[in-house]
Amino acid sequence: MISKLGRGGLAAAVIAGSSIFGNQAMAAEAIIKARERLTPIMQTKLSQLEKAAAKEGISFRVTETYRTQARQNEIRASGKNLTGVVVSKHTSGNAFDIAVNKGKGVTWDPKDYQRVGRLGKSVGLTLGGDWKRQDLVHFEIPTVKAAALSNVVKKHIPTPPMNHGVGIRAHDNKIKHNVKSQKVKLSVMQKVLKVAR
Repeated sequence: MISKLGRGGLAAAVIAGSSIFGNQAMAAEAIIKARERLTPIMQTKLSQLEKAAAKEGISFRVTETYRTQARQNEIRASGKNLTGVVVSKHTSGNAFDIAVNKGKGVTWDPKDYQRVGRLGKSVGLTLGGDWKRQDLVHFEIPTVKAAALSNVVKKHIPTPPMNHGVGIRAHDNKIKHNVKSQKVKLSVMQKVLKVAR
């Protein structure tokens, strides 16, 4: 993770432990770089970003994909958590971090990360570099805003039937309606996520 720092100071803010730092592991919890640990949507987004970057003559390496909650807790306890979140999108396989290649090594020039960030946004990713506390190496799946989801759900979920009956039959009808509503909500959320791709 990288904070908004000047040229040269950028590398110092990177969490130690990725392959570009050799054996300087910051914590006991392993860093996971395997693409297979990303959700299928994130695997696709990562591939799209790599292709877009290659067209621009940019290459990068993935420094972290999935993160265990134990590792997230270690990062947070170390004070190196830029965003302050307790549960990162890394813990669900919906985020990855990168290092931009330059020559035989990597670059820590913020301009290079901003270029990749623009490409990431063009393929539908959220860039940590757009946050108040910038994290230029971080890309994640966009968060569906509750208000937007609420409007979609209102359009697709019927109003519960008015049932003024008393007793078990009324209760059973309410349970059946709740189960059906949950299935519809899940279907709507899947449609929203497809649109976000």
